[in-house]
Formats: sequence, C-alpha cells, structure tokens
Amino acid sequence: MKPPRPAHPTSHRSAHGSTQHRTPRPPQRSAPQEGFALLSALISVAVLALLSQIAWPALQEAVSRRRLETLAADFAHDLQLARSLALSGEQALRLSVTLAPAGSCYVLHQAAHDRCHCTAITARCEEAAAPLKHRWVAASSRIRIAANVPGVTLHPGEGFVTSAGTFRVEQTDSGRGIWYVLSPVGRVRRCAKDWEPSALPRCTPTPA
Repeated sequence: MKPPRPAHPTSHRSAHGSTQHRTPRPPQRSAPQEGFALLSALISVAVLALLSQIAWPALQEAVSRRRLETLAADFAHDLQLARSLALSGEQALRLSVTLAPAGSCYVLHQAAHDRCHCTAITARCEEAAAPLKHRWVAASSRIRIAANVPGVTLHPGEGFVTSAGTFRVEQTDSGRGIWYVLSPVGRVRRCAKDWEPSALPRCTPTPA
C-alpha cells in the first residue's frame, strides 16, 4: 500500500500551462467580534477616566503640601538668618510681610516696614537701603505667607524684636499650614495649624 501524498496548497493550471498556487485568505472577523472589541475599548477608557478623577484631587493636595512645606523651610531659614545678622550687626533689621492680589511676599531689609515692596520679579525699598533678601509667593500656587503684624524689627547686638508676631505659611483656601511665633526676645516657636500628619504641636489660638 502506497503512503498518502502530502497535502499541497490549492493550485490550478493557467491557460499557458503554468501552475499557480492560491494563498488561503486569513479568517475575517465577524460583526459581533468587532462590536465586542469596540465595547471593551470604551469600557477601558471609562475606567481610566474614573480613576483619573479620583486620583487628581489627591495629586493636587500632595503638590500643594510639598510647596507649603518647602516655603515654610525657606522662611525658617531666612528668619534664623535675620536674627543672626542682627546679633552680629550694628543696625536694626526688619522682616516685613506684604499681601497683594497677585501674591504675597516677605522682605528682609533695613528700611521702614512700609517702605519695601516686592513683586514676582524683584523687591525694592523707597529708601537708600536695599533689600537683603525676599521671597515672592504667587497667588496661583494656592499658598501664601501672612502675619498678624506688618513686620518685626530685630535690634542689633541683641536679636530682640520690637513686638511679638506670628507668621503663617498657609493654604489660601483652608488656612491650614505651619506658623512661626516670634517672641519679644527673638525666640521662634513652630506649630501646626490643622496640618496633619505633623510632629509639631497644634497652634492655638488663631491670630488676628
């Protein structure tokens, strides 16, 4: 008995006598299969949109928190710098805070409190003394630097201040943040205003 011949692709003989092979066509998707694939894609897009809506507020809060803590650390450093310069200098230093619709800022200078102003670009004083350091915080960042006094004056050689003051690094909409309470002897106490989690003590009472 002869073994069966191997199967060959379908072929036919052309009019010129040559043999042509036909390539089998790939199976085509049916209409139900295409509809199911489209439905699966739409469901995936809807799930991604839902997840992004859930995650977006948390992401915004994380960014705002990071910005505030960075600003608070910078302010603490500049406050310590002001006290050190006052202790080692012969002229009083002043730390002033300004609030404006476009943002807020603090300026370290030797002029009167109401003589120095800052913008997003620079800080300037109306008197001869130039600003020593400043920081601008845009309102669009949703955080600000504020105080219950226009500023404080640090006396030379002592580091004492003319009056106590509370400086607040806080979220504009909620008021939550980190406070720096400056005593008349120049000591700084930090506390957290509804800022959780935080190792700092809670702030009480609310300053004017």
